[in-house]
Amino acid sequence: MTVAGVTIRVGGRGLLLPRKAFQALQNIMDANEDGHVEDEWKGKTVKHHTEHALGHLTQINRDGHAEDWAVKEDHLAHAFTRLAMAMAVREGWR
Repeated sequence: MTVAGVTIRVGGRGLLLPRKAFQALQNIMDANEDGHVEDEWKGKTVKHHTEHALGHLTQINRDGHAEDWAVKEDHLAHAFTRLAMAMAVREGWR
């Protein structure tokens, strides 16, 4: 599976997260392509991405839990995506 240009081996014994977690990340990346310059996120700082992740995590507490996510923004998936972006920036993935 390729997520944001990075190939991830899915389904092996070493995989700690289920495929659905990576698919959620890819869905967020795909859904937000429109209106953004390609790979614009790579030029943002780790702080920028972690602050946005924190905002999404805070919003979960305001909006409720998974039962409501079908009609509201999936803040957990957005936070996961922002943290993955922060890791990619920190590690210099370009």
